[in-house]
Amino acid sequence: MQLLFKIRDTVEKATEIVAIVFFAIGILSTIYGTFSRTITFLPSISWSAELTRFSIISAVLLVAGIGIRRGMQVSFTLVLEKLPPSFRLGLHMINNAIIITFFIVIGFFGFDMAITNTGQHSPILQIPMIIPYLFIPISSLLVVIEVIFLAFEQVLELKNTKKTT
Repeated sequence: MQLLFKIRDTVEKATEIVAIVFFAIGILSTIYGTFSRTITFLPSISWSAELTRFSIISAVLLVAGIGIRRGMQVSFTLVLEKLPPSFRLGLHMINNAIIITFFIVIGFFGFDMAITNTGQHSPILQIPMIIPYLFIPISSLLVVIEVIFLAFEQVLELKNTKKTT
């Protein structure tokens, strides 16, 4: 089990690095696109908005699973915290099952959309649209993996709680 958590941590760090690179590309592209429109001696570029859109969306999709596992999504926990640990775990498992089902569906249809649009190219950058569309099933897979690990952590937490009481 420890090996799986080490693999997950390695994948998480790699995902964070890739997402940071995509965010940096998006920010730099936005800055340069803004300056190229306002500073007359810079060459005007038309592709910065499209590059920004693709890179920021890709970065957000990649880190969605990490955010869910770390509990960074919006949640209402007032009632949940008052429940007994075993009942709370049951509700967490129902929530995890709903998230996994949702992202399996999103990943399936995202992959289908990517394959269907293989021949389509982006309007300005002219990159094959399969590249940005593939981030949907890739990020869905990462979310499913993270939620599965989260479920294991929640079960282990309940076992540790029972041992200490």
